[in-house]
Amino acid sequence: MQQAVRRLKKRCPQLCVITDVCLCEYMSHGHCGILDSEGYVQNDPTLPLLTQTAVSHALAGADMVAPSDMMDGRVAAIRKGLDEQGLTDIPVLSYAVNMPLPFMVLSVMPLNLLLPTVIANPIRWMPVMAVRL
Repeated sequence: MQQAVRRLKKRCPQLCVITDVCLCEYMSHGHCGILDSEGYVQNDPTLPLLTQTAVSHALAGADMVAPSDMMDGRVAAIRKGLDEQGLTDIPVLSYAVNMPLPFMVLSVMPLNLLLPTVIANPIRWMPVMAVRL
C-alpha cells in the first residue's frame, strides 16, 4: 500500500489519495484484527497495529485515511497516533462515508491494472476523490 501511495503521489501529486486502513487483507485468517488462542478477534491489542498502519499510510503520502475495520476506539487511536507524528492535518474518513462511495469497486481492481490507467489518464480520475487500493 505504502509503495503504491508513493508511486501515485509521485506521478499524480494533485490526486487525492484516501487509503483503506484495515488489517484483514494482511492477516492469514482474513479478520480485521489480532486473534487470541481460541480464534476470537482481540480489540484492544489490535488498536496499536491499526494506528501504525494508518500512520504509515499518511507518511507515504495518503491525504486521508479511512479505517474500515470494526475495532472499537480505532478512530481515537488513529487520530492520536497521527497527531503524535505531527500529522495533524490528515483527516480520518468515517466508515459510514467510506463504504457507500460509488467508486469503491476500484478496491477489487488489481493495482497493476489500476495504476497504469490512473497514470495514463490522470484527468479522467481527477473527479474521483479517492482510490481505494
